[in-house]
Amino acid sequence: MATLKPLWLSLGMISERLNQSNLLNIATDFDGTLTPIQPHPEDAHLSARAREALAALVGNDGVNVAVLSGRSLDDLEQRIGIGSLFLAGLAGIETRDTEGQRKVQLGYGEGLSDELKAEMTEWCRRFEGSWLEDKRYSFTLHYRATPEHLQPAFCAGVRRRMRVQNGSVQVIHGKKAFEVIPRAGWTKEVTLRHWLPALDEGLLFYFGDDTHDEPVHEAVRLAGGISVAVGRTASRAEYGVASSDDVVWFLEWLGRQWQHRVPAMEPKSSTTAEP
Repeated sequence: MATLKPLWLSLGMISERLNQSNLLNIATDFDGTLTPIQPHPEDAHLSARAREALAALVGNDGVNVAVLSGRSLDDLEQRIGIGSLFLAGLAGIETRDTEGQRKVQLGYGEGLSDELKAEMTEWCRRFEGSWLEDKRYSFTLHYRATPEHLQPAFCAGVRRRMRVQNGSVQVIHGKKAFEVIPRAGWTKEVTLRHWLPALDEGLLFYFGDDTHDEPVHEAVRLAGGISVAVGRTASRAEYGVASSDDVVWFLEWLGRQWQHRVPAMEPKSSTTAEP
């Protein structure tokens, strides 16, 4: 983890890189990045301003946009409300391409068992304020509303129960929540590479705020892209902003800069005059 550079101090450099690029790729998380974190996931809604910023980017030539989320694809699709962009739900287990084609990246027997969901639902009942969010192919254990003094015991019990799953699940501990997904090889980083096989083709941005965004930040940074952590003081990203409002502001700026960029001139080839 490293201290983050303020994104706002790098707008000049970013503008120059936009002028040198003929392709702009933007990927972003949803909760905590495009929208503020809410006490309950149902309370998170994409603002009209954020939706307009995304739609404007999608409408520009040479721009590709992806939203990678831990939400189910149905939920994410409803909240985004924009076509012609790539959507990934459950960190990539469910995807929708720019043509609207949907795919589930799970083979036979790779899903989570009903027995595990039932066991973890029962565990949540023992702790006030905790609950299981069933996403069909995965689930999330929320404990944001659990009293502070009970949270360590809740977390220890979750980890203990997941250790006996014989490696069949992935558990990602985020902001007061555990994401439990099948160990089928799909993460946000894998999904990003599925969407964009050549990460260094064009100029790539990634925005994310949580633990499961960190491997993506590192991959984007190592590929020469611009990785932006939201609301974090240290990250594998290179740059940081304070909030989702800053992300929306930057996306608006990015759309304007791309639309009005001045592409770099191709160097003239030298010629030798004939005698």
